[in-house]
Amino acid sequence: MMSHSPIDHPLARSLSDRNWLIWFNRESELRLRLFCFPYAGGDANIFRAWANAMPTGVEVIGVQYPGRGANDAVPPIDRCDEMVARLHMVMSPWLQGDFAFFGHSNGALISFELARRLVPDESRHQRHHFFSGRIPPHLSTGLKKISSLADEEFLRELRNIGGTPLELLGDRELMNLIVDRLRADFALGENYVFQPGRPLACDISTLHGDNDDLVDGDLVKRWSELTKGCAHHYVLSGNHFFLNSRRAEVLMILRLKLQQIVFQ
Repeated sequence: MMSHSPIDHPLARSLSDRNWLIWFNRESELRLRLFCFPYAGGDANIFRAWANAMPTGVEVIGVQYPGRGANDAVPPIDRCDEMVARLHMVMSPWLQGDFAFFGHSNGALISFELARRLVPDESRHQRHHFFSGRIPPHLSTGLKKISSLADEEFLRELRNIGGTPLELLGDRELMNLIVDRLRADFALGENYVFQPGRPLACDISTLHGDNDDLVDGDLVKRWSELTKGCAHHYVLSGNHFFLNSRRAEVLMILRLKLQQIVFQ
């Protein structure tokens, strides 16, 4: 029987054609893969420039949710359990070597539930988990639910939250094309119900902005309750989207942490 490398695995080939995963660099001497999960309304390409800041041997892979980019033919998903099940199927071929997850906001939630779904052989390869811009999912966010609002009110709430370019929000024709996937993104987080389960086994890092109206900084530290590993906490200057405004600082944190892992 012919053996398959992760890249040549038949399941991987069939699902990667849908562009759920975007490689931003390839490493000839691979040490670790960093999978990056965007926030609600976000696109995997927000992580494209990250590859240049990573240590040698680290591949950066953007997770592209359905309904956007080259994955726009796949219907949007508005339930966390369904999203995680699909992602696990797509990503399993690439979880046989060392890897780390980074998730911001909705991406922190999705990546957490995916990490809990990993089978033991996959779980032992997870070396770190970065949770950014979100309190842990066993605590209530207390945020207003907006996914079922009428279009005008929904778009107004998106303007208030930020993160969506104003020129995009002002383009009614384009917004009509993407509003369903935006609603699905927000519904995924709003309808999520935490279920107790096994804690993560890896070390974690949390990041949040000191001026983030959507995240209680005191509660962010309670991510430590969901792992058996060590927890490290970082506060950056900025609002909910410090991920973009303080990108250099975010990347420095990731780079130093991943250097410790791949060169220890």
